Amino acid sequence: MNRGRIVGILLLALLTAGVCACGDRPDRPGNMSEESTQETAEAGYGAVLSLYKELSENNSIDAGTLSRRSEEAFFSDLYSVSVNMDVNPSRAGYALRDLNGDGTDEILLLEEDGILFAVFTRRSGQVVAVDYFSGSNNRGFIDEDGTIYKASLSKGESWGVKVTRILKDGDLDFLEFGIRDPDPGVVEPNAYIYRNGQEESADEATVNAMYEQYAGHIFNRSSPADLIEMLNLEFVCVE
Repeated sequence: MNRGRIVGILLLALLTAGVCACGDRPDRPGNMSEESTQETAEAGYGAVLSLYKELSENNSIDAGTLSRRSEEAFFSDLYSVSVNMDVNPSRAGYALRDLNGDGTDEILLLEEDGILFAVFTRRSGQVVAVDYFSGSNNRGFIDEDGTIYKASLSKGESWGVKVTRILKDGDLDFLEFGIRDPDPGVVEPNAYIYRNGQEESADEATVNAMYEQYAGHIFNRSSPADLIEMLNLEFVCVE
């Protein structure tokens, strides 16, 4: 099946997932909002949560907040995510999970239906954005081993996959590959591979083989809610 079509089917399933108010699913283990979880999140990611809450409530930022937040490296990206994703305050929340086994939790910003907005970690005491997932053509998934996957679909036949692992020191190891729509005047689509930001030689056969290698990790979920259930996340409402 065409790669772009598969990605499109997956994204359609995500966008049509059921809607519910935050905390309305008592059958899910991740719904119990423990005070200790909130305290841990505030201690490690207080600035992220403060901005995330404001964005989810207002979907906009006043000039004063913009000035105060300008020093935060993640501000503009998180704001863009909020606007593009149309964060629903009644479903917005977060969860903590140690994705790299170093004893420090990462924070996952997501809706109760499992749609992932962003992942943050800490490196040398500082908050670091691992990745953002914005717009209707861009979604994220996380496997049990903490590997983060991003699948994207653009206009035409282009598609892309990003595979990220958080190292024990907080550094990121990531691989990006896919097919870009051809440049004007070029017949063949552009295959690409980037490993930690460094471009490697690529052709369509190579990236298609890489796709087959990772497809099972990315497209084996019937709905985004599987993310919360599979990782047994304790979902906390941001309200």
